[in-house]
Amino acid sequence: QGNFLYANQRTFDLHGYTKEEFLGIKLNELDVPASADLIEARIQKILETGEASFQVEHYRKDRTTLPMEVFVKAMKWNGKEVLLSVGTDITARKQAEIEREQLIHDLAVKNAESETLRESFATMVGTFEFSEIIQHILDQVRRVIPYDSASVWTREDNLQKFISGRNLPPMFDSGKVEFVTDETNAAFPILKGEVPYILNNNVQEELADFKQEPHTYINSWLAFPLKTHGKIMGLMALDGRKKNQFNEHHTELIVTFANQVAIALENSRLFTELQ
Repeated sequence: QGNFLYANQRTFDLHGYTKEEFLGIKLNELDVPASADLIEARIQKILETGEASFQVEHYRKDRTTLPMEVFVKAMKWNGKEVLLSVGTDITARKQAEIEREQLIHDLAVKNAESETLRESFATMVGTFEFSEIIQHILDQVRRVIPYDSASVWTREDNLQKFISGRNLPPMFDSGKVEFVTDETNAAFPILKGEVPYILNNNVQEELADFKQEPHTYINSWLAFPLKTHGKIMGLMALDGRKKNQFNEHHTELIVTFANQVAIALENSRLFTELQ
């Protein structure tokens, strides 16, 4: 019937009850609710074999949960049909399992990032076609950084000139988009070499030029300089439609891709001169 007849002091301590409190409650008040099918399966296993082992969760008195591994055996005691339950606190094991799963997930992410970088370098080695390289790099970036649109720009005198991108507004189709690089340009600190990157997850409130077309759809912005031989030759920018779309880890990843774009841009220039 689910009434406790006896328990040892360790049981009381684990659950946070006094002896009198514990023996006054029922098993269904102690168990964290499980599905009816699961409970029925447990009962059937005990009835069929006379004993069974389960992993369960109990409520402590303070309503926190206690993961347990229990061995249950049907037997007679003082002429009554009873269940003997021997339990082990598996809190530490559960925590280790959670940490293990997180480690596996982190390793999978790192492997994906490493493979992405390897493929990007392989593409750069295999072709001199700048636009093809950039589009492939943007494909690889999308695998590890959740951007909505992306753009690559060169710096020529006091102008920021568009050269390639992905998922941009129609005005970029002509390829003839440029902005003046002065204090009104959000990219100015990058092009002047004043900051290593810009990560802003609330651009509509904080960057004035994003309140104008073609930038009004952007809420998060991650931008990096393109450098060769210590000279800033342009920038690479990723755009997000949602706030808080980018994080600091993304800045660690994008610097490698930005370096690849800079190398591709320099190689394209040198190849053109050689031709």
